[in-house]
Amino acid sequence: HSVKIKLNSLSSQMYLFQGAGKTTFTNLLLDPEYKVKQGKGESTLGISIHRDKEFAHSNKEMPNIKTNIWDFGGQDIQKMLHQFFITEECLYVLISDKRAENTNFDYWFQIINMLGPKSSVIVVENPKEAIGNNEDFPLNKYQRLYPDLDIQSIEVNFKNTRTRDKEKWTILNQLITEKLSCLEVVNRMVPKRWGMVRNYLVSQKKKKYITIETFYELCAKPEIGFNRRQADWCLSYFRSLGDLVYFDDRDLCTHIFLDQNWLTKGLYYILSDTSIKQKGGRFSQKQAFEKWEGNGYSKTEKAMLTKLLLKDKFDICYELPNEKDIFITPLLLTSDAPSLIWKHQTNLQFRFEYGFIPHGLFSRLIVQLHEKIDKEQPWKTGVRLKDIIYDVPVYAEVQQFNDPKENQRVIDIRISGEKTGCKEMLAFIRNALDKLHKDFRNILVKQKVACNCDYCVKRMKQEEKPSFYDYDMLCDKVMHHRYFVDCEASKWKPVNIGQILSDVIIENAAIENKDCQLFTQLKESGMSINKITNIANGGNATSTSSSTSSSQSTATNAVTITINNMLGEVQNLKEDFEDDKKLLIKNLDEDNYDATLRDIGKAEKAVEEIGEAQNKNEGLPAKSTSRLKSFMDDLSNEKSTLHKGLKIMRKGRDYGVKIAELYNKVAENAGLPS
Repeated sequence: HSVKIKLNSLSSQMYLFQGAGKTTFTNLLLDPEYKVKQGKGESTLGISIHRDKEFAHSNKEMPNIKTNIWDFGGQDIQKMLHQFFITEECLYVLISDKRAENTNFDYWFQIINMLGPKSSVIVVENPKEAIGNNEDFPLNKYQRLYPDLDIQSIEVNFKNTRTRDKEKWTILNQLITEKLSCLEVVNRMVPKRWGMVRNYLVSQKKKKYITIETFYELCAKPEIGFNRRQADWCLSYFRSLGDLVYFDDRDLCTHIFLDQNWLTKGLYYILSDTSIKQKGGRFSQKQAFEKWEGNGYSKTEKAMLTKLLLKDKFDICYELPNEKDIFITPLLLTSDAPSLIWKHQTNLQFRFEYGFIPHGLFSRLIVQLHEKIDKEQPWKTGVRLKDIIYDVPVYAEVQQFNDPKENQRVIDIRISGEKTGCKEMLAFIRNALDKLHKDFRNILVKQKVACNCDYCVKRMKQEEKPSFYDYDMLCDKVMHHRYFVDCEASKWKPVNIGQILSDVIIENAAIENKDCQLFTQLKESGMSINKITNIANGGNATSTSSSTSSSQSTATNAVTITINNMLGEVQNLKEDFEDDKKLLIKNLDEDNYDATLRDIGKAEKAVEEIGEAQNKNEGLPAKSTSRLKSFMDDLSNEKSTLHKGLKIMRKGRDYGVKIAELYNKVAENAGLPS
């Protein structure tokens, strides 16, 4: 059987306050003879990484621990990228100068708890020798607030580590050694051949990157003998350690980045450019290339950095749709909202409430939503969207602010348009936020649904605040057969929960969110949103219908148009599925890919046959309706290959939502199974 060893390597994250001596602290760790300079040193640009600093293991029988020391810049503009490099199973060191005006412990502990839960944290107090009162770190307070974090503190003056604070400096080093030695990742047993791979990567550390094929060739050598899957496991492990950066997508999956300094400085050259800030975050590819070229980046490297800036990588900027090679970075947008007031009538409102919003979350959201940005310029904490859905314009305004009435941090969403379009626009925004939230394990966020009773609808149209309900609470009431909720704004009038939910969620949508979970549970209990809504109407499921032939004709035409739209979406899905074959086969196997492609083709034929029957006013063919229903079930089934494929595709989720919405409209009006 395979031999296992301990690698004794980890990423030790250094969260150090700006101007408080964090670079001095790092230099003292790396060189005990380092002479501390007087005055304020240069600020860290982005992230500075010092590799393989050795600490003795507290167990004398164990080899030394090789540690990567990450010195993070503390400026607000730099904090956004912290989330991409912070890992769990590491040691955090916060440096404070003991001056209250220079500390921001609340921010740092919240971000550590969110990104690196159950970690060890050492607060090092490096007091300033100046007139004024120093303030001790409130250790007991933060230990109570964050019981899952192991928090310790110690005071050491970095100027005196070889004189009167020599003993304190020794104790601090012992404390670091103790915390590093207790980390699970240090003592974890891994296959011996993983150590051979890592030794090779260490030998290549002067290179900025290697190709994925080079990595696979290394792993396939006789002395290692890994197949592709085993090599991917090994790669994933080293990525979790912070040894490298790798993006498993079709644009950047060809390279493994070994030098994070090179990577992050390239990104920060854009974020720190004053000329870009003066232009409201606007810059050209030529401008970026000139900046990078002046700092020694090659043509290939400049192309890679451009891709890293974009959506689904670092979400730093987006390209303007009608201006090729012109980009906007939302972090550098103006803080002020446009002078033009949002002039559209609000038909739907939704919000996300946060205990703490990480730096850069909203700027990343703007990048995620950029395809639908209206011609009006977004601002740092807001964006306006526009889309044409089923030939009808839909508008949205999304803002981050502190609600003064609730004393609550929120991302607020207002949408104007017809019901179906509003739901699709909301799904687009919610999916983008749900995806971003996955980068923050312990993020505290609640989804709030606006009431749509007559009174609250009127308030929304008048730009007044409606009642809001906790989404989880509504779902829980429904699952316990409680179908009404009281509206505070209308003095506690009962409102049907099905009526509220029907305005915001799309049935059968192939997305991994709470909506999907709710519909699965409703289906298992024999209920649906429509059935719940009808309870308010005395159980009458046919509350409105027209008896005139004119209305029937209009309804028939509407169904025909919807079927044609659905056919177009399925055909587009089929084409993109074929275009993304290489990426899909990498994550699915070829047999599953071929079978799924055939299923999409069968669904396409089924929609065509249903459309033909509808045009001839004939009964819908049972075989076609059954085949299409099976396709829709796969669309919403997380275990199906189709659902997995949609998750991999760039536009997969959009296809899932659109096809599900169209199917529901056809099912409601043409008798398809729901």
